[in-house]
Amino acid sequence: MKRLMEHTPKAVELESSVEEKMTRYQQQLNEAKFMANEERNKLKKTAADEEAKILSDAQGKATAQLQLIKLQVAEEAEKAGQILKSEAEALAGQIATKVLGRELA
Repeated sequence: MKRLMEHTPKAVELESSVEEKMTRYQQQLNEAKFMANEERNKLKKTAADEEAKILSDAQGKATAQLQLIKLQVAEEAEKAGQILKSEAEALAGQIATKVLGRELA
């Protein structure tokens, strides 16, 4: 019985020490989890910002290319219109010559 009583304060002290260490460990674990979440959120925001910048740049380039293509199409349409007008006038002259049997003045 004496031995049990001698060890009881030591056991209580050890148990208290273990509980204190477990509490400290849990606090450190919680802090590490919080810091990891903060870092993850920062990385997500950085990635989202970078994605937005890339998409914005791509949208700007696509818009510029689309404008260039529209200008090229407009120029080609103008040239085609001029060619068709010229050919239509020549064809009209040929038809008038055949219908009238003489050249137009």
